[in-house]
Formats: sequence, structure tokens, C-alpha cells
Amino acid sequence: FPGSPLAQEAMIQIGQLYFQGRKYQLAAKAFSDFLVKCPNSTFSAEAQWFLAQSHYNAEDFEKAIKQYEVFLAKYPGDHKAVDARKQIVIASYREASQSNNPTLLARFVKTYPESSQAPEAQYQLARLFFERKSWAQASVQFRKLVLDYPGTSQAPTAFLDVAQAGELLK
Repeated sequence: FPGSPLAQEAMIQIGQLYFQGRKYQLAAKAFSDFLVKCPNSTFSAEAQWFLAQSHYNAEDFEKAIKQYEVFLAKYPGDHKAVDARKQIVIASYREASQSNNPTLLARFVKTYPESSQAPEAQYQLARLFFERKSWAQASVQFRKLVLDYPGTSQAPTAFLDVAQAGELLK
């Protein structure tokens, strides 16, 4: 029964109903169960994509990133592969941004320096050091932003923040 195309389509539709109803944990379970029961189905790529999206929308970015990576490993030629790569960057940024963890923010900037989120992550990293009164580290991070991302909206503020952190170092 689970092997029939009609049953597989019904299982996918159940997951999509949960997803559309914003019940992302139930959707993730439905898609995960589908992938266990029907790993070689014609619907497997779709289920894998929605499993990753369900974790992303539930703001479980670590799981989302892992599932997008699984999607790319299993379905590299799928039409959603480009979107999966973009979602990995966005999920990585959101995870780092929400963590207030300087290590995650620095890793994001180092891993995705060309992403549109990198200047904001760099600014958040610098502000985090500033708020923790680590003036020397804040100054280094603000300078890095000004030098690496001079044309961004964060650069003028970072330039002023470098001066302020420098004054506080005295």
C-alpha cells in the first residue's frame, strides 16, 4: 500500500497540508516518515525539500541546514538545488544572528563573505563585542566591516563606532 503512487501522493499531500497550516513540526514528521517509507519514490525530492523548509519555518535552523545539505547531496540536479544553496546561507545567517554567539557570527562571515547578509553579520559581531565592553575586539571588527564592506549601509555607522571604541580604549 505505501508503495502505490496514489498512497505516496496522499502522504505528500498530508505533509503539505500541515505545512500550509503552519504546523511545521507535524509537517516535518510527515515528510520524514515519507522518506523512511518511500526513499526511492518520485516524490522523494519534494519530500526532502519540504522537510528542510519545515525545519526552516519552525526556526530550527541547524536541522534545516542539515536537511538542505541532504537535499543537495541526493538531488544535485534538481531545479530547487540553487534555492537550497541560498536557503543554507540564509538559515546559517539567521542561526548566527539569533544566537548572539560571536563564534557563529564570525564563522558565518568567513564562510559566506560574499553573501548579502555578511555585512550585517559583521556589524552584529562588532556590536556584540562593543556591548560586552571588549573595546579592542569591537574596534577590530568595526574596521574589518569598513574595509571589507565599504559601500554597505553599515559602513558609515561602523566608521563612527571605530572612533568611539578607540576613545573607550584610552
